[in-house]
Amino acid sequence: MNFMKSTGLFITLLIILLTSISAIAQQLTDQQKKDIRSYITDRVSSDDPGVAYGVVRNGKIVLEEYYGLANLQYSVPISEKSRFNIASVAKEFTALIVLDLVLQGDIDLNEDIRTYLPGFYPGVESPIQIRHLLNHTSGIRDFYALMSLQDKVWWKSVGLDNDDVVEFLKNQQDLNFAPGRYRSYSNSNYTLLTKIVENVTDQDFHDYSKKFFEDFGLANTSFNKNYMAVVPNQAMPFAKWGNRPWQQYPHMTNLFGDGFLYTTLEDQLLFEKQVQEAIEEENQLL
Repeated sequence: MNFMKSTGLFITLLIILLTSISAIAQQLTDQQKKDIRSYITDRVSSDDPGVAYGVVRNGKIVLEEYYGLANLQYSVPISEKSRFNIASVAKEFTALIVLDLVLQGDIDLNEDIRTYLPGFYPGVESPIQIRHLLNHTSGIRDFYALMSLQDKVWWKSVGLDNDDVVEFLKNQQDLNFAPGRYRSYSNSNYTLLTKIVENVTDQDFHDYSKKFFEDFGLANTSFNKNYMAVVPNQAMPFAKWGNRPWQQYPHMTNLFGDGFLYTTLEDQLLFEKQVQEAIEEENQLL
């Protein structure tokens, strides 16, 4: 294939696709399993960057399989221990942390973000609410795009972290549009949410989120803290640009919250299982 593939992105897309399948039957039929495997093997060779995929139905894990390699240099196969960077799907977990703080009464969805982050956008009169950050209607510009306008490549910015981004956004004087008027995807929203969580809890975001994940039983799920840190059993990201051979996709930043969440298929299936069980309990109360 000529398009870019990354183990982290591919696993994420597969989890979303496969765990969203709805059906009355609890188990997958042999034909369904065969079709899923064929979908994978038609697109990925056994010596390609691999995938981990699974299906949760009615709160039960009915399929969990691993295929291909986690590391091309050493021919390490994908396994239940493999930890993937799930890219922007990390946002749903940052949002979950924020919403949990809303339920605890520590954050108000309708509150202006400047209640928690004084000094931002002093010339903007309209309130920029927490909910605007969560649903990408804040009008705050995407910092990756802003860096591109300065001819800076974000992933080449060694050591770039959330504090750098926050300072960068502090220098912005205006928004792309009035908050709540339009929807425009912006990673900046979720970088700011991590800072709000820190200010509200008076804890480092990594420490707070680690405890949050542990409470869900997600022992192998954590946000990136240092791009040089060893991530046990990391599934390395690889890409193809044009017809070039596989190349390792570089990562030299310390960003988190908008992405850079490392996790396993086991953890993600466990989380999906809990989500489905909670939905079923809620439905029974209605």
